[in-house]
Amino acid sequence: MTHKLLLPLALATLLLAGCPAPAQKTDASPAASSTATPAASASPAASREISKQTLPVICGCAVDSIGQCGEFAVIDGKHVEITDHGLGAMPFCGKGKELKATVSGTLVEGKLKATAIEVLK
Repeated sequence: MTHKLLLPLALATLLLAGCPAPAQKTDASPAASSTATPAASASPAASREISKQTLPVICGCAVDSIGQCGEFAVIDGKHVEITDHGLGAMPFCGKGKELKATVSGTLVEGKLKATAIEVLK
């Protein structure tokens, strides 16, 4: 009978005393110095110009990882949302996965702000 009382008593003691805080992980590598900025290490260039590049374009609803309508271009193997495209509502929706467009604009923070876009037939 005393064995049945020891476990609840031990758990209650731990709860009342509080659990010790986990040890802080330290990284002595030079990359972890306080002079490094997250923005500089995350992306060497804050923006990138795209000039008259022919890119695959697709509606987000046709991409499993996106799953909702929106205009996307494939740049460097990644789906990048196109903003300011001026093509009206859902220009790529239902057009299939082989659609391409000639695109110019600026790639900023993972989005492509289009300055010119022409959907190729």
